[in-house]
Amino acid sequence: PGLVEECFWRFMVLPAADEAPAGWSSQHLLALAGFLAYHLDALHFAPRYIFVDPRFLAMAAVLGVACTDAAIATRTVWAGAFMHGLWVWAWLNCMGKCEG
Repeated sequence: PGLVEECFWRFMVLPAADEAPAGWSSQHLLALAGFLAYHLDALHFAPRYIFVDPRFLAMAAVLGVACTDAAIATRTVWAGAFMHGLWVWAWLNCMGKCEG
């Protein structure tokens, strides 16, 4: 899931490397808002209670900021995809065990 989402939210939505400003722009903020809104829905193949869990939502927010920063700094999707995959693994194996 990390690579597909990062390709969309950081690669497809954000400006090309030669057009991108040095730091955060309004386009980066809109992409981050879309990323967070996407994680509030039930489009994922998981029980609905996960998407209202404050821990999950906090992780999604921190992850979105970190992946956007990585995309700005490296001008590639790979650092964000790695982080995203690591966070999904951490959620599934360490934090997502409790029933809601």
